Amino acid sequence: MEMRREEMSEYLDCRGGRIVVKRVELGEDTINISFSTFGEVSKAFRDDRFVYEFSKSLEEVSRAIAVVPFLCNVLPIAWIYDACIELEEVDADFFYAVNEIKRGYENLYPQYPFAGDITADRLVKSVRSSNGIPGSLALFSGGLDAFSTLVSKINESPILLTVWGSDVPLRRQDAWIIVRDHTALTAQEFGLDHCFVKSNFREFLNQDVLDVKLHTWDRDGEWWHDIQHGIALLGLAMPAAHALGVSKVYIAATYAESDPKNLVCASYPTIDNHVRCAGIRAVHEGFERNRQDKANQIVSFARETGMRLSIRACYSSRDGSNCCKCEKCGRTILGILAAGGDPKKMGFCYTGLQFRKLMWKMRYYFPIKYVYYYRDIANAASSRDIELPKSARWLYDRNLDEICQRSYKQHLWSLRLLLVRVYHFLKRR
Repeated sequence: MEMRREEMSEYLDCRGGRIVVKRVELGEDTINISFSTFGEVSKAFRDDRFVYEFSKSLEEVSRAIAVVPFLCNVLPIAWIYDACIELEEVDADFFYAVNEIKRGYENLYPQYPFAGDITADRLVKSVRSSNGIPGSLALFSGGLDAFSTLVSKINESPILLTVWGSDVPLRRQDAWIIVRDHTALTAQEFGLDHCFVKSNFREFLNQDVLDVKLHTWDRDGEWWHDIQHGIALLGLAMPAAHALGVSKVYIAATYAESDPKNLVCASYPTIDNHVRCAGIRAVHEGFERNRQDKANQIVSFARETGMRLSIRACYSSRDGSNCCKCEKCGRTILGILAAGGDPKKMGFCYTGLQFRKLMWKMRYYFPIKYVYYYRDIANAASSRDIELPKSARWLYDRNLDEICQRSYKQHLWSLRLLLVRVYHFLKRR
């Protein structure tokens, strides 16, 4: 069923340029979108082609739905650049959600100007796929947050969806095989179905240019973390969800309602819960649980069920495993220990020497932004009378804030990042 947009603007003020969708090509399991850009917004793109591959059939997906993953990635760009997006057709549910999503960004980031517009010749009222099955779809990275959502919604038997092109680059097939197998084994352990999406949704954008654009208003702005990843992943999930006939897509909360109010990112309930398409709605799940609550929940679930849960928390490693050398690995290991679990039985492989070295780096080298995470870990261990290893007892120090946020740590880290950038710049020459 098609529906004409009743009020089409005769004139769009596209000060930052235009993004024009030229073709939406559908294959049995692929979506290929060609587009053109004009004006300043062109700087934000590395490629004029958006690609999407699904591990199952996309036979029931229309062009009006197929364009949604692309739009979820470019809408924030249009808003920041004050540019216009033009296309022939789009799902009506998604189109009418755009202003609510935009308001979510405006409320979350008042420092950024969200302007721009989108216009479509035709709005399509999509009907639910004839493949309709009970249950839901859950975006699954394999991390602590994702496992918490899986455990919370296990009674719904969610289908797990893992994306290639998110934290594992498309060129790293070796790393992807590890991630793919991890999702498949998790699904098998839980008795669930699973699927995969492969997309260039990060690589077709010029991340460096977009970061610099944010720095106009916020010198700490980071496109992927602050703006892109939540809506982008939900957009990728929509054609998959329609093809499978489910009506809900879960995205695990990164932060919690109890966290400091200035702690926000691109995936937040005021944005995610407004994303909808073809009768499918997104749900930002787990906002009521902080990170240590999730660690407690997962350790308890593993103990009660006897299931072996392998958490994939690391974003520093490019081979799909946990490096056990970075702050996030250290934070997750400590959280599991404080919950009474054994990290070595939950996906973390390290020796006693490696653990002591990691704790030393966390105390003296890594700049730790989220001090409250470590207070929660210390409190959880104390409440259970759990004695953390000696090298981790800096968590109990009364000067924990000072330990985590020593100024020299940030200087060392900034120098390291600068040297890494110089190295890669010289390597490309």
